Amino acid sequence: MQNYILPTNGRLQKTAGSGRSRFSFNLSELSIRGLVTVILLFANNAFADTYWLGGISNDWHTAGNWTAGVPDASDVAEIQAASLPNVNPIITGAAVAKTVIVAYGGFLTIAVDGTLSIADSQGHGLDVYSGSVENNGTLNINNVAYTGIGMSDGLFTNNGTINIGNAGDIGYAGIDSDASTFVNESGSISINRTCKAATNCGAMTNTGSGSFTNKASITIGGVMPGLYDGRGLWCADESVFFNEAGGLISISRTVSDGLYNGATFTNQGSIDIGAAGDIGGDAIFNRGYFDNTASTAYINIASDNIINNNLSGEFYNGGVIIENASGNSKITQNTGVVQNLNGGSFLIPSGPAAITATGQIWTGFSDAEWNNPSNWQNSLVPTATDDVTIAHVATDLVVGSINAVAKSVTVQHDATLTIGNSGILTISGGAFQGLLNKGTVVNNGLLKIGLITSPGSYGIRNEGTFNNSSGAISIDNATQAALYNFSGTFTNSASMSLKTAIAAPFLIHSNGGAISNAATGTLSGTGVINPTHFSNNGGILSPGYSPGVMTFNGDENFSASTLAVEVNGTGVAGTAYDQVVVNGTATLEGTLDLTFNFPSPVTGDVVKILDATALSGTFSVVTGLPDGWTINYDRPNPGELSLAYQVILPVTMIRFTAKKLDSGIKLDWQTSEETNNKGFEIERRLDSGMWEKVGFVDGNGTTRENNTYSFLDLRPLPGMNYYRLRQMDFDGKVELSRIVGVKMDSGKMLKIYPNPTTGIVNIEGGGSRVRILDKLGRPVMSGMIINQKIDVSHLPSGFYILSVPSESNVKSISMIKQ
Repeated sequence: MQNYILPTNGRLQKTAGSGRSRFSFNLSELSIRGLVTVILLFANNAFADTYWLGGISNDWHTAGNWTAGVPDASDVAEIQAASLPNVNPIITGAAVAKTVIVAYGGFLTIAVDGTLSIADSQGHGLDVYSGSVENNGTLNINNVAYTGIGMSDGLFTNNGTINIGNAGDIGYAGIDSDASTFVNESGSISINRTCKAATNCGAMTNTGSGSFTNKASITIGGVMPGLYDGRGLWCADESVFFNEAGGLISISRTVSDGLYNGATFTNQGSIDIGAAGDIGGDAIFNRGYFDNTASTAYINIASDNIINNNLSGEFYNGGVIIENASGNSKITQNTGVVQNLNGGSFLIPSGPAAITATGQIWTGFSDAEWNNPSNWQNSLVPTATDDVTIAHVATDLVVGSINAVAKSVTVQHDATLTIGNSGILTISGGAFQGLLNKGTVVNNGLLKIGLITSPGSYGIRNEGTFNNSSGAISIDNATQAALYNFSGTFTNSASMSLKTAIAAPFLIHSNGGAISNAATGTLSGTGVINPTHFSNNGGILSPGYSPGVMTFNGDENFSASTLAVEVNGTGVAGTAYDQVVVNGTATLEGTLDLTFNFPSPVTGDVVKILDATALSGTFSVVTGLPDGWTINYDRPNPGELSLAYQVILPVTMIRFTAKKLDSGIKLDWQTSEETNNKGFEIERRLDSGMWEKVGFVDGNGTTRENNTYSFLDLRPLPGMNYYRLRQMDFDGKVELSRIVGVKMDSGKMLKIYPNPTTGIVNIEGGGSRVRILDKLGRPVMSGMIINQKIDVSHLPSGFYILSVPSESNVKSISMIKQ
């Protein structure tokens, strides 16, 4: 017989015996809760029991490990400490039971691929008394008369999924943890349909000297119809509840208070109350010690419910509290942020922090659109003079196909701001920063900060998750840095153009977290980048704004990125060409993409595009490097990367001279070698400084022999005449020669007109006689000039030289007879 006694702790125990189970207990020692437990255990043991032996293995599904075979849906399965080592049961695959009892050193493990489904229990679904449970898989509990999970002096570690009441009613609490330790390590807990047969109960209770730690997700009332009665989360006695940073507790659809605390409650994560459904009582009723002081602590009360801090309670806030109560809340001290979005107020006896934020506050009461007045606290769409606070409410804000404006924007913890593909958000004139992000920002449109007036110290200060996904960001006039990543993650996958005020110490600065210029990102700007938390993960870095200087205040790795550099000349870095400065080691091996707008480089030109303390490696890919330019590492000095221009001329010029003749100016030049030489354009300099073409002489293609060329300028200008040769290749490339000059007499020049002529020619600036030569230099006509005219109508059409003696020399000019 198996006998049971109920000690003062209210738990039923077996006593020695034989035959069918019977029970004995001492009523004088029976507590009220113990009596309930006795009744429930009697009910459970009215059906078949099977007890864990573990005689064969640790496999739940092996019949020989149980006294009456593997439990089925009608069985109460009990697990106590195993007599043999390493034979505690492990559930893999699907397991079922009506009730599972883990007691007196028993240990139950649900593996990652395991599922335990408990239903139709007349007592606790899972009763853990001085035992331990580790769930790495799935635990489903439905249709139980008392508590889904009842714990006393037990240990429960959850790394998997727990669903209580999702598909069936729970008579009392979903989880009742009394003097036990419960750790929700990395799993999720969902509790619904509790308190079906009880009043004044809680969906999840932590009592006695118990400890409950949440590092993951707890959702209470997330499934319709929510809770039948009672509170969402109930903490009492000497218990301790710790919601760690990263933990999320969501409570909705309660009949009484959302969270009742009569013990010690510390929140360093997020608590959402009323986001999915109404709360029947207070959002939080506190008569114990409530600590919400961590920088990551966040409480969002989306429903119209207050925080009620009882006279015996202490409630300290150093994090963020956002509520939508029309009534008045009370806390003890505020050193953080408290905002009411629905007309209520806060009674806070002490603390220096502001009770409400100024400016416009997002409520999202109607929809997700920025330009809908009913979505804002004051029912007004923000203007360019408004500081905007985006709170974590049920509806996230979206800047759609509009041009939204603000003085500054703050995105609170767990809030989300999305700028759509056609959306524009313009921020200008903030006191501290243009955009402060503590939640999530996704930009697929256009974000403009400080382009009109300074946004304050920073264009963007990021403490959350910021993703420039497919949009463009432009920042200017920040006094400390265009982008300051205090913590969190900033990812640029599109376009960022950053500027600052002239005296700003940084372009990009960071305190922690990570800034990534992703593979599809382009970052351009002039200024200093703190590289401690910055990485260029395949993106493009483009110094300046055509052009500029980008400085890294420490080592920088360019091996997985593209460095885009523009070269317009050899002047000053940042004005004539882009330059990157690295105050440390520059690791290369990535891509160098060059853009040249340099029309007339000369041999010896050098442009220093990277100036580092030291270089490591070389660029694996270089694009856009024109002919004649070379890339030089550690030249002219160690740590420097320069571009140098050195051209091997297609024509080797031996001499180039100019000589004054009576007929004009003769140019002579000689080459010793020619390659692909089409010929020479002869250019003469005008008084304006421009050069004009005055003739062309064919070249000799490709040759290794000396070649002599000449050209006669029959119409030189008075005074100095400057000439140069524009040597032209057959492929269109050109080279310019040196410049030569000849001074012509400043006296009166010989002029004839019309030229070309058909008959009568007018002559000015000469004597009384004229001599005309054909193109071969043979005389064809001579005679007197009558009334400064001669008749050449009898000459054949062609080219002629007309010479007129003057007092000191003979002046000649070309003439064309038509």
